[in-house]
Amino acid sequence: MSTIKVKPWGKDQGAYVVIEEADFDKEKHDLYEEGAAGSDNSKLTKKQLSEKLTELKVVHDAGANKDVLLGLLTEAETKAAENNPPAE
Repeated sequence: MSTIKVKPWGKDQGAYVVIEEADFDKEKHDLYEEGAAGSDNSKLTKKQLSEKLTELKVVHDAGANKDVLLGLLTEAETKAAENNPPAE
């Protein structure tokens, strides 16, 4: 069976959750898009992710796994983009 990535729906799930394509329900799931919020943070190291989170003043456990840090950063960048729409 083929799988897809969806946005996490709970804490500590990382940047995305892999589910079977047949289980996708558009009422429950949002597709995960690589490089959301305009950058590709997946290539950053754990240290770099932690540093970016610190810069954004996001409280986090620096010892967390990379997927958790990436999820926190993606969420923070998405919220920042929503709160600061580009000028027209």
